[in-house]
Amino acid sequence: KKEVDFSKEDGRFKLLQSEIQTKISNLAHIGEQLPANWIPIRKALERRKNKNYIKIDDYTQICTRYFIPEDESQKNLLGYLRDLGTALYYEGDNHLCNYVILNPHWVID
Repeated sequence: KKEVDFSKEDGRFKLLQSEIQTKISNLAHIGEQLPANWIPIRKALERRKNKNYIKIDDYTQICTRYFIPEDESQKNLLGYLRDLGTALYYEGDNHLCNYVILNPHWVID
């Protein structure tokens, strides 16, 4: 770990802020139009965060309830949630592909 001292008024903090804003604005999903039915799905998942994870079948049911029955659209939403840092899904892992992790900090801690 490195310690950075931002207490001095030498412009480093403003430079850091500017760099973060530039990086955020260049993320792939920024500015994209999202399907309206993704919002209630995201909120439904946020209400379940106390569980840390749900089974992929539960996620599929939630998506179907909010009119996203197609596998590809459901996976696209999972990718978006991963990019936001709000959920994790490991499609390529034989065991973890059965779960959607709703609390990424739970995995780290």
